[in-house]
Amino acid sequence: MLTSEVRKALSDALREGRLNEARMMLEREGAYAPDAEELSYFQGVLFLAQGQTEEGIAKLKDALSMAQERSNFVFAIAAAARLARKDPDNVDIRLRRTDLYLAMGLVHAAYDYLLREFDFYRRRNDPHALSSIVKKMIDIDKENLDLALKVANILAYLEQKDEVRRVVENVIFTLQGQGKYTEAAQIQKKYTKLYEES
Repeated sequence: MLTSEVRKALSDALREGRLNEARMMLEREGAYAPDAEELSYFQGVLFLAQGQTEEGIAKLKDALSMAQERSNFVFAIAAAARLARKDPDNVDIRLRRTDLYLAMGLVHAAYDYLLREFDFYRRRNDPHALSSIVKKMIDIDKENLDLALKVANILAYLEQKDEVRRVVENVIFTLQGQGKYTEAAQIQKKYTKLYEES
Protein backbone atom coordinates (compact mmCIF):
# COMPACT_ATOMS: atom_id res chain seq x y z
CA MET A 1 0.00 0.00 0.00
CA LEU A 2 1.32 3.43 -0.91
CA THR A 3 1.78 6.05 1.79
CA SER A 4 -0.41 9.14 1.77
CA GLU A 5 2.65 11.25 0.94
CA VAL A 6 3.45 9.14 -2.12
CA ARG A 7 -0.19 9.17 -3.25
CA LYS A 8 -0.30 12.96 -3.00
CA ALA A 9 3.02 13.35 -4.83
CA LEU A 10 1.84 11.06 -7.63
CA SER A 11 -1.50 12.85 -7.92
CA ASP A 12 0.21 16.24 -8.06
CA ALA A 13 2.74 15.10 -10.67
CA LEU A 14 0.06 13.56 -12.91
CA ARG A 15 -2.27 16.54 -12.56
CA GLU A 16 0.53 18.98 -13.40
CA GLY A 17 1.75 16.94 -16.37
CA ARG A 18 5.11 15.96 -14.86
CA LEU A 19 4.85 12.51 -16.42
CA ASN A 20 8.52 11.51 -16.27
CA GLU A 21 8.59 12.31 -12.57
CA ALA A 22 5.41 10.27 -12.03
CA ARG A 23 6.86 7.35 -14.03
CA MET A 24 10.04 7.33 -11.91
CA MET A 25 8.03 7.42 -8.69
CA LEU A 26 5.90 4.52 -9.89
CA GLU A 27 8.98 2.48 -10.83
CA ARG A 28 10.50 3.14 -7.40
CA GLU A 29 7.29 2.32 -5.52
CA GLY A 30 6.73 -0.78 -7.64
CA ALA A 31 9.83 -2.34 -6.11
CA TYR A 32 8.25 -2.04 -2.63
CA ALA A 33 4.58 -2.76 -3.36
CA PRO A 34 4.27 -4.48 -6.76
CA ASP A 35 0.70 -5.70 -6.19
CA ALA A 36 -0.76 -2.52 -4.69
CA GLU A 37 -4.07 -1.54 -6.29
CA GLU A 38 -3.02 2.09 -5.93
CA LEU A 39 0.05 1.38 -8.04
CA SER A 40 -2.07 -0.09 -10.83
CA TYR A 41 -4.44 2.86 -10.61
CA PHE A 42 -1.67 5.47 -10.97
CA GLN A 43 0.00 3.43 -13.73
CA GLY A 44 -3.31 3.42 -15.58
CA VAL A 45 -3.66 7.19 -15.19
CA LEU A 46 -0.08 7.64 -16.42
CA PHE A 47 -0.65 5.45 -19.48
CA LEU A 48 -3.77 7.43 -20.36
CA ALA A 49 -1.88 10.71 -19.97
CA GLN A 50 0.78 9.37 -22.35
CA GLY A 51 -1.86 8.41 -24.91
CA GLN A 52 -1.48 4.66 -24.31
CA THR A 53 -5.19 4.06 -24.03
CA GLU A 54 -5.32 0.26 -24.14
CA GLU A 55 -2.60 -0.11 -21.51
CA GLY A 56 -4.25 2.53 -19.35
CA ILE A 57 -7.66 0.88 -19.48
CA ALA A 58 -6.14 -2.53 -18.70
CA LYS A 59 -4.30 -1.15 -15.65
CA LEU A 60 -7.40 0.66 -14.39
CA LYS A 61 -9.45 -2.52 -14.74
CA ASP A 62 -6.79 -4.37 -12.72
CA ALA A 63 -6.89 -1.63 -10.09
CA LEU A 64 -10.70 -1.77 -9.94
CA SER A 65 -10.74 -5.55 -9.48
CA MET A 66 -7.99 -5.54 -6.84
CA ALA A 67 -9.47 -2.63 -4.94
CA GLN A 68 -12.93 -4.20 -4.95
CA GLU A 69 -11.56 -7.51 -3.65
CA ARG A 70 -9.69 -5.70 -0.87
CA SER A 71 -12.58 -3.35 -0.01
CA ASN A 72 -10.44 -0.33 -0.90
CA PHE A 73 -13.52 1.53 -2.06
CA VAL A 74 -11.88 4.92 -2.54
CA PHE A 75 -9.55 3.60 -5.25
CA ALA A 76 -12.18 1.25 -6.66
CA ILE A 77 -14.60 4.15 -7.22
CA ALA A 78 -11.80 6.34 -8.59
CA ALA A 79 -10.81 3.62 -11.08
CA ALA A 80 -14.45 3.03 -12.07
CA ALA A 81 -14.96 6.76 -12.64
CA ARG A 82 -11.83 7.02 -14.83
CA LEU A 83 -12.91 3.99 -16.87
CA ALA A 84 -16.41 5.39 -17.30
CA ARG A 85 -15.06 8.68 -18.64
CA LYS A 86 -12.74 6.89 -21.05
CA ASP A 87 -15.32 4.40 -22.32
CA PRO A 88 -18.84 5.83 -21.85
CA ASP A 89 -20.37 3.13 -24.05
CA ASN A 90 -19.32 0.35 -21.66
CA VAL A 91 -22.37 0.17 -19.41
CA ASP A 92 -20.99 -2.87 -17.54
CA ILE A 93 -18.01 -0.87 -16.29
CA ARG A 94 -20.29 2.00 -15.30
CA LEU A 95 -22.62 -0.33 -13.40
CA ARG A 96 -19.74 -1.78 -11.37
CA ARG A 97 -19.76 1.52 -9.49
CA THR A 98 -23.24 0.61 -8.28
CA ASP A 99 -21.88 -2.64 -6.83
CA LEU A 100 -19.23 -0.65 -4.97
CA TYR A 101 -21.84 1.61 -3.39
CA LEU A 102 -23.92 -1.42 -2.41
CA ALA A 103 -20.87 -3.17 -0.90
CA MET A 104 -20.33 -0.05 1.22
CA GLY A 105 -23.97 -0.18 2.36
CA LEU A 106 -24.80 3.03 0.48
CA VAL A 107 -28.06 1.90 -1.11
CA HIS A 108 -29.38 5.44 -1.68
CA ALA A 109 -26.10 6.48 -3.32
CA ALA A 110 -26.31 3.45 -5.61
CA TYR A 111 -29.88 4.28 -6.54
CA ASP A 112 -29.13 7.97 -7.14
CA TYR A 113 -26.17 6.99 -9.30
CA LEU A 114 -28.37 4.68 -11.39
CA LEU A 115 -30.92 7.44 -11.90
CA ARG A 116 -28.16 9.73 -13.22
CA GLU A 117 -26.87 6.95 -15.46
CA PHE A 118 -30.38 6.30 -16.71
CA ASP A 119 -30.73 9.95 -17.71
CA PHE A 120 -27.29 9.85 -19.40
CA TYR A 121 -28.19 6.83 -21.55
CA ARG A 122 -31.72 8.07 -22.21
CA ARG A 123 -30.24 11.17 -23.85
CA ARG A 124 -28.04 8.86 -25.92
CA ASN A 125 -31.05 6.72 -26.94
CA ASP A 126 -29.22 3.55 -25.87
CA PRO A 127 -31.89 0.91 -25.13
CA HIS A 128 -29.39 -1.83 -24.20
CA ALA A 129 -27.82 0.34 -21.51
CA LEU A 130 -31.23 1.51 -20.28
CA SER A 131 -32.37 -2.08 -19.97
CA SER A 132 -29.26 -3.01 -17.96
CA ILE A 133 -29.77 -0.05 -15.64
CA VAL A 134 -33.44 -0.88 -15.16
CA LYS A 135 -32.57 -4.47 -14.28
CA LYS A 136 -30.09 -3.21 -11.70
CA MET A 137 -32.65 -0.77 -10.25
CA ILE A 138 -35.25 -3.50 -9.92
CA ASP A 139 -32.68 -5.82 -8.32
CA ILE A 140 -31.96 -3.16 -5.69
CA ASP A 141 -35.57 -2.20 -5.07
CA LYS A 142 -37.88 -5.01 -6.08
CA GLU A 143 -40.84 -3.19 -4.52
CA ASN A 144 -40.55 -0.08 -6.72
CA LEU A 145 -42.93 -1.32 -9.38
CA ASP A 146 -44.06 2.20 -10.31
CA LEU A 147 -40.53 2.96 -11.46
CA ALA A 148 -40.45 -0.25 -13.49
CA LEU A 149 -43.66 0.72 -15.30
CA LYS A 150 -42.38 4.23 -16.03
CA VAL A 151 -39.30 2.65 -17.51
CA ALA A 152 -41.48 0.36 -19.62
CA ASN A 153 -43.04 3.46 -21.16
CA ILE A 154 -39.61 4.88 -21.99
CA LEU A 155 -38.46 1.59 -23.50
CA ALA A 156 -41.67 1.45 -25.58
CA TYR A 157 -40.89 4.94 -26.87
CA LEU A 158 -37.46 3.60 -27.88
CA GLU A 159 -39.24 0.71 -29.68
CA GLN A 160 -37.66 -1.98 -27.51
CA LYS A 161 -40.57 -4.41 -27.58
CA ASP A 162 -38.77 -7.36 -25.98
CA GLU A 163 -37.42 -5.26 -23.12
CA VAL A 164 -40.85 -3.73 -22.50
CA ARG A 165 -42.37 -7.20 -22.32
CA ARG A 166 -39.69 -8.35 -19.87
CA VAL A 167 -40.20 -5.38 -17.54
CA VAL A 168 -44.01 -5.53 -17.60
CA GLU A 169 -44.11 -9.30 -17.08
CA ASN A 170 -41.69 -8.97 -14.16
CA VAL A 171 -44.07 -6.47 -12.53
CA ILE A 172 -47.06 -8.76 -13.13
CA PHE A 173 -45.26 -11.82 -11.70
CA THR A 174 -44.12 -9.79 -8.68
CA LEU A 175 -47.67 -8.63 -7.95
CA GLN A 176 -49.01 -12.17 -8.35
CA GLY A 177 -46.31 -13.39 -5.97
CA GLN A 178 -47.58 -10.85 -3.44
CA GLY A 179 -51.13 -12.13 -3.87
CA LYS A 180 -52.28 -8.92 -5.60
CA TYR A 181 -54.09 -10.66 -8.44
CA THR A 182 -56.57 -7.88 -9.21
CA GLU A 183 -53.79 -5.30 -9.49
CA ALA A 184 -51.72 -7.71 -11.60
CA ALA A 185 -54.68 -8.17 -13.98
CA GLN A 186 -55.13 -4.40 -14.27
CA ILE A 187 -51.44 -3.91 -15.06
CA GLN A 188 -51.58 -6.71 -17.63
CA LYS A 189 -54.58 -5.14 -19.35
CA LYS A 190 -53.12 -1.63 -19.30
CA TYR A 191 -49.46 -2.21 -20.12
CA THR A 192 -49.24 -5.24 -22.40
CA LYS A 193 -50.34 -2.99 -25.27
CA LEU A 194 -46.93 -1.29 -24.92
CA TYR A 195 -45.20 -4.30 -26.44
CA GLU A 196 -48.10 -5.51 -28.57
CA GLU A 197 -48.35 -2.18 -30.41
CA SER A 198 -44.86 -0.68 -30.08
